[in-house]
Amino acid sequence: MDTRRKFYIITIAVFLIIIVFATAIIVYTEDSYVKIEVTGTAHAYFVLSYDSTNATIPASQDITVEVLPHVDLTISAYPDHLYNVSSWNTSGAQVLRTGNDTITLVTGSGGDTVKVSPVLSESSPGSA
Repeated sequence: MDTRRKFYIITIAVFLIIIVFATAIIVYTEDSYVKIEVTGTAHAYFVLSYDSTNATIPASQDITVEVLPHVDLTISAYPDHLYNVSSWNTSGAQVLRTGNDTITLVTGSGGDTVKVSPVLSESSPGSA
């Protein structure tokens, strides 16, 4: 083999190694977080809390946030005085507990998507 041919082979091999390495980094980064999709409602705003982080979700807005895998996550609802949270619809996470207007869950593995939405009901006249 001549020197020029060796140079081309080595250059192509190095280029392929760089592409494989960059692809691995991108795939690892995308799969290392869990997406949390919270469906908003016009009658409540929410606060999403995990570790020492709090994110406020305004009323009437859907939001998607990314968190680390296997963390405890609490979502608190603050409905208008005419409504209360009757239940929560969830998928993609294990629910640890629910309270009057809160839900605590643990996220799964990286790359998972957790969907959370509240079910609101009107408050009875005596409880408003």
